[in-house]
Amino acid sequence: MILPDQGESAIYNFVNSATKSIDMTIYELRDTTLVNDLVNKEKAGVQVRVILNAQHTSVNGAAYSTLSAGGVGVTYSSSAYVYTHQNSAYVYTHQKTITVDGTKSYISTGNFDTTYYSTSRDYGVFDSDSADVAAIEQVFNADYAKTAITPSVGTDLVWSPTDSQSHLLSLINGAQHSLDVEEEAATDTTGANGSTTFTWNVNPSSGKCTPNQLLGNPGFETGSAAPWSASSGVINSSSSEPPHSGSWDAWLDGYGTTHTDTLSQAVTIPSGCSSYQLSFWLHIDTAETTTTSAYDTLSVQILNSSGTVLGTLATYSNLDHITGYAQHTFDLSAYAGQNVTLRFTGSEDYELQTSFVIDDTAINIS
Repeated sequence: MILPDQGESAIYNFVNSATKSIDMTIYELRDTTLVNDLVNKEKAGVQVRVILNAQHTSVNGAAYSTLSAGGVGVTYSSSAYVYTHQNSAYVYTHQKTITVDGTKSYISTGNFDTTYYSTSRDYGVFDSDSADVAAIEQVFNADYAKTAITPSVGTDLVWSPTDSQSHLLSLINGAQHSLDVEEEAATDTTGANGSTTFTWNVNPSSGKCTPNQLLGNPGFETGSAAPWSASSGVINSSSSEPPHSGSWDAWLDGYGTTHTDTLSQAVTIPSGCSSYQLSFWLHIDTAETTTTSAYDTLSVQILNSSGTVLGTLATYSNLDHITGYAQHTFDLSAYAGQNVTLRFTGSEDYELQTSFVIDDTAINIS
């Protein structure tokens, strides 16, 4: 996962997929949606255990209290078995993992803290390698019990402080053609002496495709529209129209009077990929009783940079009302290599409301 571009919906969905157990180790936890999801899974019979960094009680205290009150097995990390910063006596658990049902782990560079979701570049990996997951669970069990352990590297893991430095140095020293480093802070000077020569070949027209999700704030979980443009009141957290996941959605119309709402986002669709898929979850409810007339409509369109409609992907109406959400997907390969705008337009007539509720949008390329 690439954050903040792809949003946190996949993390929430991962937690809510648990049927047996959830084990989480986290440096900072200040995401009420995630905390509530954990409590709800515990109440549903899933064993939930959480380790919070002991040195950030001012940040983690609210989550600790809510989790504890909800019956979740929550504990603060022990200073005896975690990393000690080389420049001070400050001891903390910097790990950020979630393991579900003992079969799959989410490993993240970012904290689960809504304070930073919209402004921090972070990456996450869903790891289903059995050796990796077993190693993460083994360390979790030891840390939860506050007993010492030497972590196993599984298939692809590195651990601090036991072996990360040697593995990272080996990776760096093994570079033959290119080395890309993206790091919040770098103060380790081990092995800093030396020189090498790299040749960089940049060919933007090579047609190479990097899998990606292109929409920003795809699940509206920032609580605001940006980078979407939306009519006033569209970004919604009301229980009257609950989201497909998370806490927020985009609620177009629902007024029962002549009204139009829009939701749009400009996006650059690169060339060179074999798959371009737009997807979104849509809920429609209505007070209309007709079974033949489309009085209220939602159009899904692609526009060029000048605002000209290039194509209408679909039009929904009060006749398409359903209980719950349905996912819709569309092929956008015709727009590869273009700067376009994805636009949803909801229009109501003069009476009887129809609500068009959109959530968990994505443009996935691969």
